Amino acid sequence: MKVGTTKLRQIRLHRWMNWLLFCFCAMAIVGLPSDSFGVTKEMSTVKIDSLDMHAKASADSRIVKTLSKGETVTVVYELVGMEGTWCAIAEEGKSSVAGYVPCQYLDQKPSAKIYQSSGSRTVAAAPTAAREEETAAPAEKATRPASEVKALLYYADWCPYCRKARECLKSLGVNLVEYDVEKDDAKREEMMQKGGTGGVPFIDIEGIILKGYGEESIKRVVAKRRGL
Repeated sequence: MKVGTTKLRQIRLHRWMNWLLFCFCAMAIVGLPSDSFGVTKEMSTVKIDSLDMHAKASADSRIVKTLSKGETVTVVYELVGMEGTWCAIAEEGKSSVAGYVPCQYLDQKPSAKIYQSSGSRTVAAAPTAAREEETAAPAEKATRPASEVKALLYYADWCPYCRKARECLKSLGVNLVEYDVEKDDAKREEMMQKGGTGGVPFIDIEGIILKGYGEESIKRVVAKRRGL
């Protein structure tokens, strides 16, 4: 009788320990971050008239698509690297990342997952796509054709240095767009908002601003944007 009671107690203790183990595992699973199962996705809206989507989180990488102002995109995650914070974008109905855009040009919601790229302390394990992007970027980096580099030239007809700037940019083969700020008040205001003081030529090469004419400066910036 005493042996049977001891065995019964052992069975009950064993069941109790199994139940505790089950509860512990369940709590551990619930407590895992969302990235253990998938990457958080957030909807966002493009804030500027034209926004290039790059193949990698770098302005020097290939442009895969151009987004328009007001267009809604899905932000899979944010990647913080040496060139600032980039948002990984997925196309509608797809889970894979289609490309990257600078997050500053999106009406970004604050709840998207943020990961650190190279050059800074890792605060969270980036998803596989982000790790592959960081590892593969240097090996796959390709030189962009000059025709893909967009340059905006704000000029005035009377300005001789504006003509020199135009000739230099055309000789480099970039995609040149010109605005006469004395005839187009909206473009003059746009130039001032970008940091202009009223002087010309004023050159915007994909976000890099050049005030005045300098042949070497123009060549250096175009080369940078091409990835040379």
